[in-house]
Amino acid sequence: MPPQLRPETRLSNGPHEIGLLEAVRKYLEIHKQRTDSITFLELCNRYLAAKSARDERHLKGLRNTRDRFPSLHEKLVSDIDYRILEPLINAVPAGGRNLILRHFKLFFNFAIKKGFAKENPVARLDFVQVIRKEVEVIAPTDVARMLEHALQSDLDLVPFLTLGFFCGIRPEEIRLMHWGDIDIPTKGITIRPDVSKTHKRRFPELSDNAVAWLEAYRRAGGQMKGPITKLREDALFAHRQKNRLAAGVTHWPNSAMRHSFCTFWLAAHHDVNKLVLLSGHDSPDAMWRHYHRGTTEVEAAKFWSILPPSEPANVIVAFGR
Repeated sequence: MPPQLRPETRLSNGPHEIGLLEAVRKYLEIHKQRTDSITFLELCNRYLAAKSARDERHLKGLRNTRDRFPSLHEKLVSDIDYRILEPLINAVPAGGRNLILRHFKLFFNFAIKKGFAKENPVARLDFVQVIRKEVEVIAPTDVARMLEHALQSDLDLVPFLTLGFFCGIRPEEIRLMHWGDIDIPTKGITIRPDVSKTHKRRFPELSDNAVAWLEAYRRAGGQMKGPITKLREDALFAHRQKNRLAAGVTHWPNSAMRHSFCTFWLAAHHDVNKLVLLSGHDSPDAMWRHYHRGTTEVEAAKFWSILPPSEPANVIVAFGR
């Protein structure tokens, strides 16, 4: 019969000795955690299924991250710590490292929420320090060429460009909007919570030239029922790229339409607090840092005067109001 160990029996490991009961409890805790856990591949798939209503481009990025690291697929989530992730992350070029880390953070936060893990290993990893570049905008002459080309050769793209450039609505939000969200007579727009990136309702406004372009779209035979954008995401991307290249726009900065709207709107109206409400941002200070003096009032006047070729000059927006 094996000898009975008293509770106070110690397992010696130099300065880190622990009691036997403590060691047993720790073992049982780890065993239960591993029993309750799932593989990394299953975690990713469950997360993607739970977020299936999100923007398809975001979901595609998450799937790419999942598939990029097959060595993790069969590992239990509870067994993955920062020492396993660190060499994998360091092998990724610096320019793409932060996106991978953000995706891992989402996966492991989900794991914690569902009880598959106790902590997020990304918390012990370092994001790459990125020097924020100055916001870039699309010049008014280029915006005009893009809209004119769409009106002539790709009519369904006109509302997308109009709402992106002149109303500051995010592309992924426009894709979920319906014509019922727009009230042209009152120049009102409703971004529903299920459409908004931040899941908060907001009310952008139709500028005078936005109304003129939507009216030109209608006169050209454009349909104003159902979804505003009827193209699938990949097809929409292809149409957009073809449009800007046809207009001679070879450089397309990140979030170009939204940054253009915010920059030109602030230069024309000088009201950062209202811009925060219109755009759905949450920080007036950040808006001011990013967009104040990003362009001149002269350039802003050109931007807000972009009209369809047949529109008379007296439809131009009154600035400074």
